[in-house]
Amino acid sequence: NSEAIDMLAIRRADILFHQAVAEASRNQLLIDLISSFAPTVVPYWRAWFALPEPARRQLVADTLDEHRLIASAINASAQEVAEAAMRRHFQTNHDRYLRLFGRLPKELHQQDHEG
Repeated sequence: NSEAIDMLAIRRADILFHQAVAEASRNQLLIDLISSFAPTVVPYWRAWFALPEPARRQLVADTLDEHRLIASAINASAQEVAEAAMRRHFQTNHDRYLRLFGRLPKELHQQDHEG
């Protein structure tokens, strides 16, 4: 497919997905954490927007697969599977970011403001 990915729509959907998972958990600490989390991922998104289209497509596909696994576990009331899938999703994002960019977004953000 030659159409460009609407990364802003993907970003909004990602934030909404994580908010829905937090709300479904009925865990106020998690709800508060996810609510405060959105601004902290801006450097990730900024870097992802700069990726070439094939890399963005792969990133979106991988993220959707991870989200589907989490959602399926929640729908099946498989709490331990959902928790493990969410932990793995966060770790995978961290590892993916390091693999793609060689450093964490905080370091990129600091570099942007130092130069």
